[in-house]
Amino acid sequence: MSNSTYKIAIIIPAYNRKELLLNTLKNASRAIQNQINAQIIVVDDGSNPSLQLAELLEFNSNISLITQTNQGSISARINALKQADSEYILFLDSDDLINTEKFSKQLLLQIKENSDISYCNFAFVNQNNEIASYSNYISTKNHLELFLRLQPPPHVNIYKTSYLKNVLNNLVLPINRKYDAVGDIWFYYNLLLTDASISFCPDVLSYVTIHTDGRYSDCWEDLGLASLTLVEDFINSEKYLKASTELKKIIAECAFNTWRRLPHNSPHSMEARWLKIWRSSPRPELEYLGGKIFQNMAKIIGSYYAGWILKKIQRPKYSIK
Repeated sequence: MSNSTYKIAIIIPAYNRKELLLNTLKNASRAIQNQINAQIIVVDDGSNPSLQLAELLEFNSNISLITQTNQGSISARINALKQADSEYILFLDSDDLINTEKFSKQLLLQIKENSDISYCNFAFVNQNNEIASYSNYISTKNHLELFLRLQPPPHVNIYKTSYLKNVLNNLVLPINRKYDAVGDIWFYYNLLLTDASISFCPDVLSYVTIHTDGRYSDCWEDLGLASLTLVEDFINSEKYLKASTELKKIIAECAFNTWRRLPHNSPHSMEARWLKIWRSSPRPELEYLGGKIFQNMAKIIGSYYAGWILKKIQRPKYSIK
């Protein structure tokens, strides 16, 4: 029996983007209304002007506000997690929305199956709440596949608090501002070395708002470099030496596929570093590196040359910002 005060804590880092945050709070408050005992923790990560608790409480009386100097979303989530008094955790960004049935469907399934993590499908919506596109995730019980191949955005997953705190008390990658652009992936890589039970709810229960108000995803080169640095640091860590062959193969697969997705003639150093990760790891099966055309070519001329030829044909040419 849990001694937690709340069933779930919704953690929302916030840096400026006030109007988007207020919309997220309004949405989250509507989702928990009369359905579940929840707390909402907002972390003001150095917004200018600072957020005021009184304004946030208009949406829900169980909102608490943590104010910190600008330290990035990773630090904001960790600081809020330390204060969470709940059985389960949901991370939202300040532009995320959730379906009113997210808890009655996804969380209820997770509780029934007593799993460490649950995930669902999600959609991109415009500012009129019209769906532009949506995910079509497969069901998996393998946490490596969930964190490395699927990599759902943060608002998709619900975590058991005890699982999350146990893993994050023994970090593989430390909190560091150099990972800011890929904070979601930082969480996943720190969870890789600990097995987890998983539930999947196929419904679309989470949403990302399409907007142009300060997104990391608008700067693909910054994202790419931060992601590359994170993966290199992870495979150079002492704990990675004892990792399973399966994990090392999937990381090699991700590195190769990232290289294939880069624009043709991207900076040589970036391409070389991704290929080094692939070449220094146990080789994954061809079926995970590309479709039938790639596989047939790779059997004749090798994976690198097959990937290089298709990359030159299929990917746009790199251009400086």
